[in-house]
Amino acid sequence: MSYFHARGTTGIAVLLFLVGLVLGNIVFLSMGFAILIFLALSLAIQEPSGVVIVRDPAHPTTSYVGQVIERRCSITVYSGIGPVIVHDDIPEQFELVEGSNYRVFWKWLRPLQTQLAYKIRCTKRGIYATFAPRHELRHPMNIRTAKRGGGELDSVLTVKPRLISLRRMRDPRTVSNIPLPIGSVAKGGIPTTDFREIREYLHGDPHSSINWKATARFSSRGTNRPLVNEFEKEGKKMVWLIIDLSTTMSTGTSVADALDYAVEAASALSYFYLERGCSVGLYLCSEQGTMRPPDVGKRQYQVILKELIGLHVSDSPQPLAVAAKKCGRYSIGTNPLFIIITCLTTLSAPSVIRGVKEAGNYVNLSRNKRSVIVVDVVPFGLLSHREEEKLGSEVLKALTGPESRAMWRLGALLVRWDPAERNFSSVMLRGLKA
Repeated sequence: MSYFHARGTTGIAVLLFLVGLVLGNIVFLSMGFAILIFLALSLAIQEPSGVVIVRDPAHPTTSYVGQVIERRCSITVYSGIGPVIVHDDIPEQFELVEGSNYRVFWKWLRPLQTQLAYKIRCTKRGIYATFAPRHELRHPMNIRTAKRGGGELDSVLTVKPRLISLRRMRDPRTVSNIPLPIGSVAKGGIPTTDFREIREYLHGDPHSSINWKATARFSSRGTNRPLVNEFEKEGKKMVWLIIDLSTTMSTGTSVADALDYAVEAASALSYFYLERGCSVGLYLCSEQGTMRPPDVGKRQYQVILKELIGLHVSDSPQPLAVAAKKCGRYSIGTNPLFIIITCLTTLSAPSVIRGVKEAGNYVNLSRNKRSVIVVDVVPFGLLSHREEEKLGSEVLKALTGPESRAMWRLGALLVRWDPAERNFSSVMLRGLKA
């Protein structure tokens, strides 16, 4: 019983004792006296106190989608008697695979020393706040209010997109059929000492490249923008990754939707092209549009990965044609490779076709050397379990047949990827083929 129930019980005991005293009834006197003795003895017992919960210092702060991590903490209670309840909160996007994050222990006279250990699987990418385990200390007779504590911000757990097996693709004996950009000159990358030209400042240019003397000299001629020095870059091939953030990308399950698999594909493709010396840029079709200018090296991969981790569907996404236009203007005069990652449906197909047309204005499209790739994430198989559901999934795929042929005629390469049938590593090992 709680503190308020104990107070009511004490009142009843006093009332019984007084009634028995007035009436001279030994039964009422005995009942009231027995209840008072019980409450007095119960109050003499101290509930558990002096709790110390320490999380394992090896607790990871980074993980990958699908990876199983173990969480462990040691629990020490020094004094008191009674039940000790420990609860370690986990985000709803995680799956408990072994053990329990909720335990109840009984504290006797000796200090209690035990552990709480369990394993969870990361099912969705993102950045999650982790909190200290919560504890609740109760009186054995439950006549006092329970003492609660814990729940403070402990650390931050970053869940990255799953890594794919690239060992075979890194093997020089493996011949890859994945298209590579041909004849393009990267505007990002490691600059050399070879001077190229002085031009107007563009969004994404480093401030250190501004030529202040030339800017001051030509400002009298009506030049509003600063002038920058442009040097030749080491990277000779440019790749643009454009990710659709429309509502169709939310198709899927509560564990993983089309956008999650699009992030996995973007992570794999960026790693693949950066490993081959290409300059890779990223454009996210959010409401305002987010651009990460092309660059090379491992640092660029970390920049792209950071953007992909917290990605979510936008209520007012930017059209793919606008994204392709901005990327094309940034890389004007080159012949980059555009990779549009989307979920092709009858609703989103017109926007994808307009994006392909716009990208075609900045590349040399041909049937043999395709410079625009559309990666279609097909999530319907994840929702299909029965035969009629699988049949409906095939019908949905067939409905976009005319749009697929239209993109092919425009010179784009359409790659359909059903995560329920194969992983993206097999798609890359076989080559990005329709």
